[in-house]
Amino acid sequence: MLTESVDAGAYWRKLKQRLNNEGSEVVTNCHDLKFMANDGKYYPGDAADVETLLRIIQSIPSPKAEPFKLWLAKVVLNSDSSDGLKNYEFLNNVICQA
Repeated sequence: MLTESVDAGAYWRKLKQRLNNEGSEVVTNCHDLKFMANDGKYYPGDAADVETLLRIIQSIPSPKAEPFKLWLAKVVLNSDSSDGLKNYEFLNNVICQA
């Protein structure tokens, strides 16, 4: 876990509320999709692209988030995208704002 919270669902709800109150559109970019669980049933969960994940992780006030920022940076920089420079500039802006 990226935080010390014992209730991940409550932490996520509070974080979404805080981001909305700050005027952030990050939560808008999280889409509710159904994922199959181990019991074979489908349950709703939030899904996001790499940019949105970086912005969410950036907003988590915990040193535990730093390894995830670095990992996501590697994912973006190693992508097959022809926009490598654009990805690098985006990551530089996001990480420097943290």
